Amino acid sequence: NIILTGFLILFSISIVSSLGLNSPYWKDNPLKMYAGETKYIQFTLENSVKEQENAQVIVSLVDSAGITEIIGNTEFTVPPGSKDQKIILKISLPNDAEIGRSYNVKFSVRPADTSQAGNVQLNIGYDAEFPVIVTEKSEASQDQASQEEKSKLNIIFIIIPAPLIAVILILYFVYKKKQV
Repeated sequence: NIILTGFLILFSISIVSSLGLNSPYWKDNPLKMYAGETKYIQFTLENSVKEQENAQVIVSLVDSAGITEIIGNTEFTVPPGSKDQKIILKISLPNDAEIGRSYNVKFSVRPADTSQAGNVQLNIGYDAEFPVIVTEKSEASQDQASQEEKSKLNIIFIIIPAPLIAVILILYFVYKKKQV
């Protein structure tokens, strides 16, 4: 009964804000680049299927470290169930960047309209912050290959547990039904 109650509570939790930001880099997972390299990095905005309305957001650079610019849109309309709204950052390291130097990049995602009168609003924004570390060219290439491998493993660890949990629940209910 305790396990069943735990699963019911877990699956019935209501999320207040359904807007999310999927970030490929963060403090403990820095972007590694070599001097003179330019990369286009994508961050994905997501909106829950359960959400009733489109989310209107504005993206702005907080700290470009002199190497970053937003390419394309800075204002997004994210419909319910959307996972295809891309924030694209262009990151260009100078040719004379020293190996081992770290540049800190930070941008924010905020609601576009916060001026609705008469309602108390909880507008949640996101800050994405990550370091860009200057490495040798060979090390930057190896890091990119390991990033691709990690993303494949993450998909496996998400896909496999879902059917496993379903089988456990089915076995639990069959076991309980046989006892009655």
